[in-house]
Amino acid sequence: MEKEKLEEEIHELYFHLVPLFHKSKTFYVDKNRTGYLCNKNQGMAIMIIGKAGEITPTTLSKFIQMEKGSLTTLVDSLEKMGFVARSDDPNDRRKVILSLTTNGIEYMKTLEKQSREGLSFMLGNLNEKEIYQMHECLKILVVIFRKIANSAA
Repeated sequence: MEKEKLEEEIHELYFHLVPLFHKSKTFYVDKNRTGYLCNKNQGMAIMIIGKAGEITPTTLSKFIQMEKGSLTTLVDSLEKMGFVARSDDPNDRRKVILSLTTNGIEYMKTLEKQSREGLSFMLGNLNEKEIYQMHECLKILVVIFRKIANSAA
C-alpha cells in the first residue's frame, strides 16, 4: 500500500478509535456515576499526578492539553477539595511541584476502581479471542505512541 494512502487510512482509523473508546467508557461511567466529586478533567489530573508521584503544572498541562489559565483553575479547585498539594521545587524556587494528598490518593484509588469496573463492562461482550486481540493491539499502540512522543520531546 502506498504511504499516502496508508497515512490517510491511519488518520481515519485514529479518528474513529478515540471517540469510540470514550463513548464505550463514558457509557459505563455515566450509568454508574455515584459519589463522584470531580469532573472528567479533574479526575484525569488526579490520575496523572498520582501516577507521576510529583509533577510540574507545565508537564501536567501537556498531558491533559490545557492552557495555563485553565490548568491553574483546575489545580486550584483540586487543592480546595483537599486532593492536591503544591510545594516549591527544592532545585528551582521558580517551579512548583504538584502531588496528591492522602485524600487525593484515596480518591485516585476510587477512580481506578471505577475505571477497572468500566473496562470489565466494556470487555463483557467480547469473547476470549477478541480480548486477547485487543490486548495485543493496545500493547503495540502503546509502544508506537511512546516512540512518537519521545521523538517529539
